[in-house]
Amino acid sequence: MSIRADRRMVYVAGAYSADNVLHVLDNMRLGIACSAKLLQVGFSPFCPWADHVFYFVAPANSIPLESIYQYSLDYCLACASVFVVDNPRNSGSGGLKKELEAAYCSGKPVFWENANGFTTLQNWATAA
Repeated sequence: MSIRADRRMVYVAGAYSADNVLHVLDNMRLGIACSAKLLQVGFSPFCPWADHVFYFVAPANSIPLESIYQYSLDYCLACASVFVVDNPRNSGSGGLKKELEAAYCSGKPVFWENANGFTTLQNWATAA
């Protein structure tokens, strides 16, 4: 069964920032890997961990961090659902908390990778 077009766009959420660069890189690795997995099975994931590329090409300090936060939240609201990456650092993530608040307030379904999330998301996305 194929994924419904109106349920294809998925916002991938989870911890990004951390108190040291190794944890930031690990958060990015987990988020990008999860997003790639979703892409491989037919979804169109929005991967906030890919926004670092903007800083490779934009002049220094020309994109305020608040603009990145807003850009991500706008995509969170535009997507049909939210998929939360399994990451032990999620519990302390203020960004994830805001993403979940936006999703729940707008009535979007939220799926969790660590709770059969891929299967549950696929079942929801292919349901009539």
